[in-house]
Order: sequence, then C-alpha cells, then structure tokens
Amino acid sequence: MVFNKSSLLKFGLALGIAVPMFIASPLVFANSNSTVVRGNVYNESNGGKGIGGLTVTVQCFANKKKTPTKTAVTDNFGLYTVTFNPKCDQGDSVTSTVTFNGQTQSETAGVSGSGTETNDFYFGSTSVPEMNGLALAVAFIGSVGLYMFLKKKSFV
Repeated sequence: MVFNKSSLLKFGLALGIAVPMFIASPLVFANSNSTVVRGNVYNESNGGKGIGGLTVTVQCFANKKKTPTKTAVTDNFGLYTVTFNPKCDQGDSVTSTVTFNGQTQSETAGVSGSGTETNDFYFGSTSVPEMNGLALAVAFIGSVGLYMFLKKKSFV
C-alpha cells in the first residue's frame, strides 16, 4: 500500500479521533452500574450560603422496592453526594431528607437517564403567603365602590 499525503492525513485524523475516545471510554462508562444522588443545602437567611455538617438521608425505590438507606454529611459548602451501587433505574424515585434547626425537608424526584439525581434544600427562606383573602376583599370593595360611583352618575 502506498501512503500519499492525503491518505496519511486521513489516517492521522482517524487516529486523532479514535485514541482520545478509547482513552476516555473507561472514564465515561466507569459509573454505569451506579446512581449518584447529589445536592446542596442552603441557608437563605444567611445570604444563601451552604450549610455544612448536616446529615442527609437518601432512599432509592428501585423497581418499587426500597434499597438500603444511605447517608451523607454536607461539606462546608452544603454539598452532599451519595452513590447507589447497584444503580437505581431511570424513573425510579429517590427521596432525600435533611433537618436543620428543627425543620425537616424532603425532596423526591425520578432518576434521570444519566443515572444522576439532584435534590437541593433551602432553609430559612421567607415565603410570601397567598393573598387570596386580601385580593378578594380588595376586589369586593373596589367593585362595590365602582357600582356606587356608576349608579350615582346615572342619576345626575
């Protein structure tokens, strides 16, 4: 076989694509038998900073059966990571639970196709209550006032 400049270029290009893929494939498929659940725990009353040192309990319901419960402790940034091996299947539900200052929060979501799930928690956030009652009162008073105004206009 005679190698000319064009065939060497094609061979080099193919080799340049194949070698990195061959080297990276163990890294890509290394965790294919596991499910990684991760997330952050934030303290909204402290500027949204992560809360370190909290224990997060994680449960995967694989094939409608409970797997062993796993726990993780959040790092200084509030990050936690738990690995289930064998993995939870895509669509299985994963529940993470954490308690901070006597308040317990729980998040449940389905495992993605990539075998990962993220559950974040926000403590100390101020929530705005629904103002259905206030909105109803304002609407009622406004409509009665408008009715009276229009009725008065019709008599003038």
